[in-house]
Amino acid sequence: MNQTLAKQFVVEPLESGVDVRAGALSGRRVLIIAPQPFFANRGTPFNVRAMVNALSQHDCEIDLLAFPFGEPVNLPSGVRVLRSPNLPFIRDVPIGPSWTKILLDIPLCFSSLWHAVRGNYDAYHGVEEGGIIAGVLSMLTRRTYIYDMDSCMPQQLRDSGFLKSNYLLGLIASLENIFIRRAGAVLTVCRALTEKAKAIAPNTLVHQIEDCPVESEPCEQLVAEMRLRYGLGDKRVVVYTGNVESYQGMDLLLKSFALCVGKHGLGDVTLLIVGGSGEQLESCKAFAQELGIRERVVFAGERPPAEMGSFYELADVLVSPRIVGGNTPLKLYSYMSAERPIVATSISSHTQVLDDTNAFLAEPEPQAFAAALNESLQSGSVEIDRKVTAAKELVDARYSREAFEARLLALYVELFEGLPN
Repeated sequence: MNQTLAKQFVVEPLESGVDVRAGALSGRRVLIIAPQPFFANRGTPFNVRAMVNALSQHDCEIDLLAFPFGEPVNLPSGVRVLRSPNLPFIRDVPIGPSWTKILLDIPLCFSSLWHAVRGNYDAYHGVEEGGIIAGVLSMLTRRTYIYDMDSCMPQQLRDSGFLKSNYLLGLIASLENIFIRRAGAVLTVCRALTEKAKAIAPNTLVHQIEDCPVESEPCEQLVAEMRLRYGLGDKRVVVYTGNVESYQGMDLLLKSFALCVGKHGLGDVTLLIVGGSGEQLESCKAFAQELGIRERVVFAGERPPAEMGSFYELADVLVSPRIVGGNTPLKLYSYMSAERPIVATSISSHTQVLDDTNAFLAEPEPQAFAAALNESLQSGSVEIDRKVTAAKELVDARYSREAFEARLLALYVELFEGLPN
């Protein structure tokens, strides 16, 4: 069950290629429980794919248990994708908390138990609420587990508006705290979550392993085709990528862009929003119409991951107008790697990585964000080059794929130290 480890992991920059003893993970079997569609064009599935790729390179055998939806994706031979049973009336899983996700968690729990009993695993790795499932399996099978704290569950439920009852949020926080304390190790993705995990469980091993940029090479021909497809001509382009959930600040972005068009007179700029679907996307279009900027905003909808590099190449500025949250969005690392100026809100989601040396930051309100957006488009090349270079150097040094893999392997090696082979 729980291993009480009296040492904390001190988060320091790691050089790529950190030495991991040959064979340290060889033959170890791990069940990763990921309550997500796999694969899907979302942050958590990207992170999970990066994890299983890294672990399998060191001969760790991985069973990945996910929801019964997802696109096919190439994975190493040591990785097996398992799927929980579907419910007959469910066809897809929306992003963020939902009753659909809660319902699918029920068969996922039973499927996890079934595989745990039959699989003879050395450890479980539970992502998000999968950490609680992994904790229950640990109690039943006396195996260690990793609580993958991709977000703070009660905070996410509160910020999304899905759950407003303080009583229920308190119960969920208590449940989360119990299984964080019992974990053999806790994996966090940013400083805010690391601090929270250490406050909850000061005697538990905590590893901070930030996401890394999603690899997507730009295609010059595709960039030219995009300019024709979206009617961009020779205009400068402000690009947003990601879902259009309310916490992403889409209203803020559209209001701020309207101010730039009106107050600042940016007549040669188009806003290109990449991502979103359904009612939420239609709501964004209606709001742009209400603001009188509909003809200046292009909604590309959901696009395949392979095109993201070309969208970044197309951009003159990349924006992240998120208004709430503590965990750093995955796209931020890709933005930094793209060598384009970044405009972002000055909330903790961003400021754990960005500052005034590598981005244009603003308070999450329209006037301030519009001013930062205008500054990013009007600043001289020396100022922009300085910020772009600083962002690129930081992501290469601290948030590269090599650094991600080194930290993940260090966590697993430390987790398995002292356990029987």
